[in-house]
Amino acid sequence: QSPTMNAETIREARSSRCDKSSMTPSLQAIGQTEIEIIADLAAGDARLGIEILRVAAQNAEQEGRHKIGTADIRDSESHARQEIKRRNLDSLRPIQRTLYTIVHELTTEGEEDFVRPDNLYREYRARVSDPKTDRTVRRHLRKLAHYNLIEIDGTSRDRVYSIANNSPSPMNSIA
Repeated sequence: QSPTMNAETIREARSSRCDKSSMTPSLQAIGQTEIEIIADLAAGDARLGIEILRVAAQNAEQEGRHKIGTADIRDSESHARQEIKRRNLDSLRPIQRTLYTIVHELTTEGEEDFVRPDNLYREYRARVSDPKTDRTVRRHLRKLAHYNLIEIDGTSRDRVYSIANNSPSPMNSIA
């Protein structure tokens, strides 16, 4: 779980990264308003807040500016979210990657935009030589949902799995 992000932790992250010279000079010129916008967009997710800050600084520097503006931040949010999802996908364990691939394939190539557990478990068991228990599979599916790669809707009897909005294709990532 990512640490909680607020305006103060963004200021601390900015200072820490500037001191270590691992971030661009743009970070030294960001106003309180911009920091609070990042905190609001990140909604407590430290990884997202820092990624928005990094992308915004990179964009400002590429455009030859030494100050991060509100537009840089707003323009960076979508890219930051995608980058975090890509990193999450890259870090998946083999069972998680298999499950993500199955959900992706069954929801993009099938007739429905969701997959029921029985179909998911059946497909999983058909693809692996030593399948894990359904309980273990559910635990890994919850982890995929925690990574915002899939969505889980419903209760145990009517549960369905689907790909989260803007989640990358499993083929766009290297295992």
